Amino acid sequence: MRALISLGVAAAWLAGPIGSANSQEQAHAIVGTAVVDVGAGRIVPDQTIVFQNGRILAVQAGSAPLPDGAVRIDGTGLYALPGLIDSHVHYAAPDVYDPLMIACGVAVVRDLGGPMEPTLARRDQMNQPGYRGPRMLAAGPILDCNPPLWPFS
Repeated sequence: MRALISLGVAAAWLAGPIGSANSQEQAHAIVGTAVVDVGAGRIVPDQTIVFQNGRILAVQAGSAPLPDGAVRIDGTGLYALPGLIDSHVHYAAPDVYDPLMIACGVAVVRDLGGPMEPTLARRDQMNQPGYRGPRMLAAGPILDCNPPLWPFS
């Protein structure tokens, strides 16, 4: 089984904290990776992904020149794909879930119900620049019956 790299998530993790307006980070390039083009339904071999400050600048042929001073990262044998969305989570344990989601290429999660205040606080934390985990969308509390089945409905 070959390894997968999520483009946006890998760029953020490899380059370090993102969203800092005061720092100009060095450009990085993942070289020799196969890019999964989900729009066209094909795999494009031997591509280079150039990113800086947590943003992808280019996806180009592997033979294209790199920006001056770019850090070269060997992506041979790896696949890159857009970040995935897990659209049904109850994100109760970020310390456990964050590394797991990143390892699986999940860049965004959608929390579908939990106690309102902690869920919104967690969402706000996860959506801060530099947070090392997926971003979160929060649907709010569970809509329930009367009487409710869940205490936080």
